[in-house]
Amino acid sequence: MPCLLPVTYMAMSASSGLLIFLVRFPMGEPLWTAILKAFLLAGAAMLTWQEASQRVLQGRWCSYALALLAILSVLFSPVFIWLGDALGGFLLYALLGTLWLIGLRRLATQISGMPLWDTLTAVLIGLTLGLAFFFIINTKGYASIFTPEQTLLGLQDRNTLYHDSLAAMLAKYGVPSTGLDGLPLERFHFLSHAWVGLIGRWMHVAPVHAYYLTQQIVGILCYFVSYRRPPTGCGDLTD
Repeated sequence: MPCLLPVTYMAMSASSGLLIFLVRFPMGEPLWTAILKAFLLAGAAMLTWQEASQRVLQGRWCSYALALLAILSVLFSPVFIWLGDALGGFLLYALLGTLWLIGLRRLATQISGMPLWDTLTAVLIGLTLGLAFFFIINTKGYASIFTPEQTLLGLQDRNTLYHDSLAAMLAKYGVPSTGLDGLPLERFHFLSHAWVGLIGRWMHVAPVHAYYLTQQIVGILCYFVSYRRPPTGCGDLTD
C-alpha cells in the first residue's frame, strides 16, 4: 500500500481522540474542541512528514534533516500562544490550516489512482492500532484519561503531578518551576513540559488533561515515525 502510512497514522489518531471523547463525555471535560485541536496538530505533523519526505526524494531538499526540522517546527508551533491567546491562536490556526490544505491535496493525488480497498485497509489498521494503544496506555498508572479523578482520590502517581505542575507554570508564567516555595534548586528537563502546557493553554484545558491528550493523539504517532528508517521511494513509505 504505497504512500498510505499518513492515512493509517491519522486514522489511529482519530480513533484515539474519539475513544477519549466517548469516555470523558459524561465527566463534562475536556470539551470536544480540545480533542479536535489535538487531532489538527497531529494531522498537520503527519501531512508535513509526507510532504517533506517527498521533497527529499525528489531532490528538492538536500537532507532528511530538513524534513525533521519541518516536523519539529509544526509540533512546536503552539509556542505562538506565548504571543497571546488571540494572536497566537490566529497564527496557529493559519499555519495548521495551510498545512492541511497542502497535505490533503498531495495525499488525494497519491491515492486517487489506487484501489479503494487499499485505502480502507490503511484506515482499518489505523483504527485498530488506536483502539489497542488506547487500552494499553490507559491501564497504566501515569497520565491516563482518568488522571483528574485519580488525583482527587489521591491515587495518581506523584511523578505525573510533578510534570503537570511544571507544564502549568511554563504555560501560564513562562518559568520552569513547580510553583512551590522553599524547595532546593533541581536540574530537570522542561522542553516537553512547555510543549504540553502551551498545547493545553491553546486547547483551554488544564495540564492534567493536556498530558493524556497530547500523548495519545499526537505523541504516539511521533514514536511510530521516529522508529522508521527514511523512505527511499513512494512505495517505501509503508514498508
